[in-house]
Amino acid sequence: MSGGPTRTDTSTAAATAVVRGGSQVGAGLLALAVILLLGSALRLVQLGAEPLWLDEAFSWRWAHLPLGDLWGAAARTETNPPLWFTLERWVMLALGDGEATLRLPAAVLGVVAVPLAFLAGRTFAGVGAGLAAAFLIAIDPLLVAYSREARGYTLLVCGTFLALWGAQELLVAPGRGERQSTRVRRTLLAGTAYAVGSTLAVYAHNTGLLVPALANLGAFLRWFLIRRAERPSLRPLLLANGPPLVLGFVWLPVVVEQAAAASNVGWIAQPGPRWALLSWAGLFGPHFLGLPAAVVAAFGLPVLLLAGLGVRRAGAAAAVPLAFAVGGPLLLLGLGLVVRPLWLERVLLPYLAATLVLAAAGFSGRQRWPRASPILLALVLLPRVADSVALHARSQKLAWPDAVRTVARAFRPGDEILIAPHYYHWPWAYYAKRLEFDSAAVGLLVGPPPPPEAPRIEPVDRGLRLARPDELYALLESRSRAWLLVYKRRGGDPGEILARLARTGRLELSARFEGAWDRGELEVFLWMRTETGPA
Repeated sequence: MSGGPTRTDTSTAAATAVVRGGSQVGAGLLALAVILLLGSALRLVQLGAEPLWLDEAFSWRWAHLPLGDLWGAAARTETNPPLWFTLERWVMLALGDGEATLRLPAAVLGVVAVPLAFLAGRTFAGVGAGLAAAFLIAIDPLLVAYSREARGYTLLVCGTFLALWGAQELLVAPGRGERQSTRVRRTLLAGTAYAVGSTLAVYAHNTGLLVPALANLGAFLRWFLIRRAERPSLRPLLLANGPPLVLGFVWLPVVVEQAAAASNVGWIAQPGPRWALLSWAGLFGPHFLGLPAAVVAAFGLPVLLLAGLGVRRAGAAAAVPLAFAVGGPLLLLGLGLVVRPLWLERVLLPYLAATLVLAAAGFSGRQRWPRASPILLALVLLPRVADSVALHARSQKLAWPDAVRTVARAFRPGDEILIAPHYYHWPWAYYAKRLEFDSAAVGLLVGPPPPPEAPRIEPVDRGLRLARPDELYALLESRSRAWLLVYKRRGGDPGEILARLARTGRLELSARFEGAWDRGELEVFLWMRTETGPA
C-alpha cells in the first residue's frame, strides 16, 4: 500500500478548503455589513436635529438657481463646481428642503464611502485590511461630521476612493488560472471606477483636479517598483484617463478664472510648514473635545504610526494610497504659496481617508507586534469613541431658529432688521421662511461685497438690501427701533457696527448663541433711538 494521499483524501481536502474559504467569505461579508450598519447609524440618526449653518444655508440658496445658471455664469462667481448644487436641487425638488433632506445626499455618500474603503484596503493588503479600513472610515468623527452637513465633501471622498481603488486594481497582476474573460471584466470595472471617480472628484470640488494627478503618480510609482518581468501593461490606465482628462479640461478655464478673481477666500490662512504639520497630525485626533491643538495632534500620532507600518507591510502595493496621503497635503501647501491658500480641514478629507486605509493595513499586520497591538488599538479607538460622543451629545451649530423667534416675538411694524455680515442673511432667510416670518432685512457689508455679476436668487434673496456700516445713520434716520443680528468672534465688533449704533441709541442684548462648528457667536440686539446724529 502506498503512504501517499489517495484520490478520496485529495477530494476531501479540496472540499474542506472550499467550505473553509466560503465560510471566510461569509464571515467577511457579515463583518462588512455590521460595519456598514454602524456607519449608517452614525451618519443618519437625527440627521436634521442640528440647524443649518452658514455654508449649508448657502447650499440651499445656490441650489435654487436654474440649471442653466448653475452651470453657466453663476459658476464663475462660486468657488465650488456646480455638481453638488445640482444634486441638492434635484433632492429639494423631490423631497423638499428640510434640514435632513438637504443633508441626505452627503450622508448617503458618507455611507457609500465605507464599502469603497473596504475595496481600496483589500486590493493592496487583503480582506483584513479592507475590513479595518471600512471600520476606521465608518467611525472617524471628522468624516461622520462632514457626512452630516449639506455640502459636497463626501462626494469628493467617494470620488477619491473610486479613483484610488480603480488605479490600484488596474495594476494587479492576473491571478493564477484566471480566465481571460474574467480579467477583461475586472479591468473594465476598474477602469470605469477610476474614470468615474476622477471625474466626480473634479466636479465635486476644485481641488478634485489633484485626484487624477495623485492617482497617476501613485500608479506609475507602483508600476516602476514592480520587477520588470512582472510589470502589467499601463494601457488600461492610460485609456481610463481619457474621460477625466477631457471633462477636466472643460472645467479648467473656470477654475483658472476663479483663482484669479475669487474675492470670498481671503479668510483662508496659509500655514507655515510647522503649523501645517501640526494640523495634519491633528486631523487624526479628537476634534470635538475642546483640546489644545498640540494635544489633538499628539492623539493623531498613533494613526500615523499605523499608516507607516502599513506602508512597510504592503511595500510597493501601498504606492497609490501613499501618493494621496503624502502628496495631497504637500500639493495643497505648495499651491497655497503659489496660487492662493487652500489649506482647510475639509479640503484635506480625501487625504485623511487615504491615510486611514494605510493605517488599516498596518493594524491588520499586527501579528508581527502582538504585545503592542492592544495599546496601539486603544490609543487609536478610545479618542475616536470619546470624540463621537462629544459630536452627538451637544449642539455644534448656531441656533438660527431661536434667533429668528427672538426677533419675531418682539417685532413691531416699522422695525428694521440688520444682519452682519451680509451673507448671514442666508441662514436667516432659511429659518424666516420656515417659521413664516416675512420681513425684509438689510445686509451690512463688513467685508468684500459680492461680485456685481453674482445672481440674486428668488425667493431666497427677496427684499434683501445691502448697506455699508457708514450708511447706518441714513438707513435708520426715520426709525426708532431696529434689530441687529451680528456674527462675530467673542468680544469683536465687525465694521464697528455696535459702536456706531451705540452713539445714537441704546443697545439691548436679547440673545446670544454659540456654535463650536461656526467657531463664533451670534448676538441679537434691539436698538432703540435716544440721540440724533451721525452713526
